[in-house]
Amino acid sequence: MIYFKFNNTAKGLSRSNHRRISWQFMHRFFEWILPKANPDFDGLFDKVKTWYIEYDEITQFAIREVGVDDNNNVIVKAPWKNNLGFWLDESLKYEDYILFNITQVTSVEFESLWKEELI
Repeated sequence: MIYFKFNNTAKGLSRSNHRRISWQFMHRFFEWILPKANPDFDGLFDKVKTWYIEYDEITQFAIREVGVDDNNNVIVKAPWKNNLGFWLDESLKYEDYILFNITQVTSVEFESLWKEELI
């Protein structure tokens, strides 16, 4: 496993901020019909300051993610309960994450954050 972190450079630019009014109606309609991928966290992704990722170099997929806010509180993690995750829902390879100016962290640091209670 590889563990790394990166700053949320897209802060304030969530997917919902880019929708036009006409799409907002359709978005709400589909949310009503289809289950959300992150029912507990959708409103929190913009508040994440730093993302921590556990990446499996064999399968070449992110396995777990943790998002912390400006006060270093864990506010999102996935997979957790009915939440699939923000980055886990993408098919990014390690080379893609490198473009986010990642910093390696230890498994101990990641596990410590993973075990923290959500704020």
